[in-house]
Amino acid sequence: MNIREIAQRTGISHTTVSRALNDSPLVAEKTKERIKQIAKDLGYELDASAKSLATGIRMTIAILYPYSTLRRIGSQYTSELIQSLRAALHMYRFDCIVNGYDSVGEDLSEMTRLIREKKVDGIIVLGYELTKEALAALQKSTDKIVLINPNPQLEGANCARLLINNEYGGSLAYEELRCLGNEGLFVLSQDRPQYSVRAQGFLKAMGADDSRLWLVEDEAFETAYHFVMQHKEKLSYCKGLFVVTDIMAFGACKALLELGYRIPQDIAVVGYDDIEWSSYCTPSLTTIHQPRSDVANKAAKLIVEAVIEKALLDQTVTLSPNLVKRESTSAHS
Repeated sequence: MNIREIAQRTGISHTTVSRALNDSPLVAEKTKERIKQIAKDLGYELDASAKSLATGIRMTIAILYPYSTLRRIGSQYTSELIQSLRAALHMYRFDCIVNGYDSVGEDLSEMTRLIREKKVDGIIVLGYELTKEALAALQKSTDKIVLINPNPQLEGANCARLLINNEYGGSLAYEELRCLGNEGLFVLSQDRPQYSVRAQGFLKAMGADDSRLWLVEDEAFETAYHFVMQHKEKLSYCKGLFVVTDIMAFGACKALLELGYRIPQDIAVVGYDDIEWSSYCTPSLTTIHQPRSDVANKAAKLIVEAVIEKALLDQTVTLSPNLVKRESTSAHS
């Protein structure tokens, strides 16, 4: 008994029968169960190792993240996104391997080896620190790559790209604070590309130049805290502060409270990312929510379809963030 004979007996296409017997997520569960039952009744068996040999599919996706996030307290967003990706891939019955990379691609040799040895079927890359050179190294081994939030220099890369409209997110932060008057609004940012576009979205919506931009050297909690503590004179003009990450916002809020400012009565604060801690701090943080679940679900769907359907990965998908109002803005004062 073979797949073609099962297809003839069931009246279902050979392709659909093959997918069902290999647990493809692209076949409806009821159809899959029916085909498997008929195959069992006919004495057809296909174990896991045989499936892999027959299809060449390992049902395993690699997730690559920037090593640098491990050195920053802000890595919570990355951790939450990875967990969302794992859950989304699990829904398709795919396993995953999680590994890190540095910004120049020196740590990609192990990943390219796994690809060459057919131990992973494709790669999802958290791409905001991936360079052209590092991407090129991966593309020598596979064309099944999905980039999440890649840095701007990878625009036009021959792979799928999932973007968050961070400029729009910055404008949402402005809309939340605009009632306080433009003259009292400022932005606390860092010059990494993914943060700069958030800051520029705010400033563009306000019609302001970079004189309203306060830059710090990195996005750590401590850096934002010390900046505010060391620049107290700037606060006399400030009524509303947009901070481009939640972690930095926590540091800024701690400093403001220690200096005697009330949040939001004296200075309102908006963060960005909507990490879990944002709802637990005091006051809870109004922030821009990044649609992690939507990003993860879309990335998983794209990579699984590429592996199973041999679909091309060359599209760009843009998702929009949204504002989550909490206690740190005037709407809750």
